[in-house]
Amino acid sequence: MASGESNGFEEPVKLELPSDDWTSVLLLSGSWALAFAIFASNVATLTLAVARTSPAVELETLPLGLALVMQGVGTMALPAKVRYIGRKYMYLAGAVVGLLSCAALALGSWLLDFGLQCLGAALLGYSFAHAQNYRFGAIQAMPSNPPRAISLVLFGGVVGALLGPGAISQARDLLPVPFMGIYLCGAVLNLLALLLLSFVRLPEGSAAQPKAAMGQPRSLRQLLLQPRCGAAIVALVASYCIMLMLMAPTPAVMKNQYSHSFTASTLTMMGHMCLGAARRGDFLSEASSTRPFPLPCHQC
Repeated sequence: MASGESNGFEEPVKLELPSDDWTSVLLLSGSWALAFAIFASNVATLTLAVARTSPAVELETLPLGLALVMQGVGTMALPAKVRYIGRKYMYLAGAVVGLLSCAALALGSWLLDFGLQCLGAALLGYSFAHAQNYRFGAIQAMPSNPPRAISLVLFGGVVGALLGPGAISQARDLLPVPFMGIYLCGAVLNLLALLLLSFVRLPEGSAAQPKAAMGQPRSLRQLLLQPRCGAAIVALVASYCIMLMLMAPTPAVMKNQYSHSFTASTLTMMGHMCLGAARRGDFLSEASSTRPFPLPCHQC
């Protein structure tokens, strides 16, 4: 057959994915362990820390509620940040916000200022929203095997769940002011996270995803009109309401109503965090391995 003549068959289109970067995935896993340790230690102790400054007993769970609300607000703001500053710099900005949250919480404990403690809790939730996106950065760093990338990153959450309530929370009396030692440890971990994230390498812009796999983004209205989206929103709201209702007052109830020790309450929260982190990793890795997993676009 002469050259240039077609044989009736077209060559399949081959998508060239970026090579896997194991180092970046492991750095993101370590960063997630640090972020989860900070968040878990505050979940276990924040209600007890504000007991001295809260104007009313009913407001002792307000800071933790603000942390979860700002976590949702921060998640909604992530796509715009990725678009304008890039995913890596978004992660670095989140760690900086986490550092500010530890400073506000420490200052609030020192000055016995409930408002500063609420501000620190809000910044904590906003920072944690950035850390929850690490698994999507890992998918960009390991495009050939998204389930493994997710599993490796979320394994850091199990480590963080053990490190946070189990170890960091015990720094409550490290300094003369109660609970300031926890925030000092949190600040050190945020600095360490900044160091780890500075070495992460992620594809910039559309290089992270083949052009053939990129489509026109759907509008928010189109997403909300899907029945599955509505069901997911209802399930998520119900789950968070139940979790917050049970989790927020648990340390205070154990201490004030049943005279349990501080260590006992933090161990209880450690069990909650550890099981949650482990099951989340199993579920996400199983779900992503049973269906096509599109690479996140540069706007997600």
